[in-house]
Amino acid sequence: MKLRLWSIQEEYKLDEIKSNGKLICIKNKYSKEWDNEYLWMKNKMEQRIGNSEFKNQYPIWAWYQHQDANRRKPDLRRTGHLPAGTNGVRIEFEKNKNEVLISDFVLWHFPLCYKSIIAKNEKEAKKF
Repeated sequence: MKLRLWSIQEEYKLDEIKSNGKLICIKNKYSKEWDNEYLWMKNKMEQRIGNSEFKNQYPIWAWYQHQDANRRKPDLRRTGHLPAGTNGVRIEFEKNKNEVLISDFVLWHFPLCYKSIIAKNEKEAKKF
């Protein structure tokens, strides 16, 4: 089964795709403070879908569903996809389902952005 996905990348990534036919992320340059978390996700991907053909490749973030089932593509007019002032492009592509690690974007970012926990219940959240 194929999944249609969308990734927001800096404009220069289009030249990389045109020259080598692939989109590759060796390391996310915006996430130095989250290196351990990205490495954890990279390791989970390798466990579940296998090793990449490129050494030190990191995940390429893409959306299967951005807002809801009716608004699946991310909107480039919204902020937060790239650092302020960076020109971006939305790249649409398809991958086999067994080549993708589906995760919840909000749940992934919650502990990173808020240095918090994902509580089991309201009482635990209030205690934290």
